Amino acid sequence: MPKSGPIIREKPVNPRKKQQAKLLLFTFVGILVLAAVPLYFLLPKEDTFKLTDYTYAEVKSRTFRQIVPVVGQILPEKQITINAPFKGEITNIYVEPGDEIEKDTLLLELESEELTQSLKNSEEELTKALNDLIKTEVELEIESYRHEKTLADIEKSFLELKIAYEEKEELYVLGEISLKALEDAKEALENAEIDNKIKELTASKSLITAQTALTQAKKQHALAEKKLSDLKELEKQKIVLSPIDGKVLDIAFKTGSTVGANVVLIKMATVQNPYIDVMIPVAESENIFSNMPAVIKTSSKDYLGYVEKVSLDVKYNQQLGSYVSGVIRFQQDPGFILPYTECKVEIETGVRENVLYLPRGPYISTGQSMFVYRIDQDKAIKTDVILGSFDGADIEVVKGLSLGDKVITSSYDRFAEYKEIDISIEGGRKQ
Repeated sequence: MPKSGPIIREKPVNPRKKQQAKLLLFTFVGILVLAAVPLYFLLPKEDTFKLTDYTYAEVKSRTFRQIVPVVGQILPEKQITINAPFKGEITNIYVEPGDEIEKDTLLLELESEELTQSLKNSEEELTKALNDLIKTEVELEIESYRHEKTLADIEKSFLELKIAYEEKEELYVLGEISLKALEDAKEALENAEIDNKIKELTASKSLITAQTALTQAKKQHALAEKKLSDLKELEKQKIVLSPIDGKVLDIAFKTGSTVGANVVLIKMATVQNPYIDVMIPVAESENIFSNMPAVIKTSSKDYLGYVEKVSLDVKYNQQLGSYVSGVIRFQQDPGFILPYTECKVEIETGVRENVLYLPRGPYISTGQSMFVYRIDQDKAIKTDVILGSFDGADIEVVKGLSLGDKVITSSYDRFAEYKEIDISIEGGRKQ
C-alpha cells in the first residue's frame, strides 16, 4: 500500500443527482422569465409631459425700492354740506350729482310760509319798539326838565328860609323877638332842608327811571332791528348758491320736497389737489419722514406722490393695531377722485442695487419658499427658489436662480408633480 493518499476514499458523486440540480435551476429561471414578461407589460411605465404653449421670462437685475406698504383713503381738500337755512319747500333744483360747478352757481330755491309770517311779525315788533323808544325819549326829556325845576325850586325856597332865619337872628340880637321865635325859625329851616333833600332824591329817582326806560327801549329796538335784519338775510338764502368751486356729490331731496331747518340738502367737494390719509404702523413710522417718495395705488391707476407729514399721535385700529396718521400728497394734481376711495400706498424708505428679479405671474405660490421650472434647452427642470419682496410688477429672487436664467412664468397647474418636463422651444413666448 502506498504511503500517500487518503485512508478513506471519497464517495463518488451520483451523476443522476447532478442532472436533477441542473433541471431544478432551469425550471426556476423559466418561472422567473414567465412571471417577468407579463409583469413588464402590466407595470406602469414612467411617463413624461411635454409643454407646447407657455410664457417665460429671463432673470434680470435692477434697483429695488425698500418700501413700507400702508393703506389709506383719498380725501378732497375741502368737503362741505349745504344745509336748509329754514323750514320750507324746495321749489327748484338747478344741478345734478356729478356736476362740476363754480363758486356762486345757483343750486336750488326754497320757499317758506313760516319765514314770510316771521318777517311780518318782526316788522310789527320793530314798529312797536320804535314807538316805545320815541315815547321813552319824550318821557326822559320831561323828567329831565322836571328834575331841573325841582332842584331850582328847592334851592330858591331854602335860600328864602335861610334869609328869613338870618333876619330873625338880627332881630333877636336887637331884642325885637323872643328866643322861642328864633328857635322856631331855626327848626323850620332844618325841616325845610330835610324836605328839600327828599324832593331832590325823588326827582333824581324819577329821572333815573326814565333813563333806564330809555336804555331798555333802545335795547328792545336794537333787538327788533337785528331780528328783522337776520330774517331778511335768511330770506335771501331762499336762493342757495355754491360756496366753493367743486363737484356736486349728492342731492338729498327732489323738487317739491318739504325740508326742516338745518337738514342736509347737498354734499359737495373740491376737485383739485386731493390727498391721502394713511395709517402707518407704529413699528414702521420711525423710518418714514417728510418728502419721502411714494406710489399711490388705486383700483384703476398708479400715481406718484410724496409724504407730506407724519403725526406723532398714536391711535389704535382693531385690525392694524397701533398706528399713526400720515398725509400723502400727489406729485401732480390727479383731478377729481371720489372722496373716501380706498387705496394702497408704497412709501419708499430706501433702495437696493443689482437685485435679481422676475416678473409677477401665476407661477408664484403662497409664501417665499417655492419652486419654478428653469428652462435648459428643450427641458424645464423644477428648481427650488426663495423669492423676496415685491416692487411694482416684479418680485425679488433671493436664492436658487442666476442672472440670465430663463423660467416658465405661465401656470404650473398641469405639470407641477413632474421634476422635469419636455418643452417645445417654438411654443414659448417671452413675457
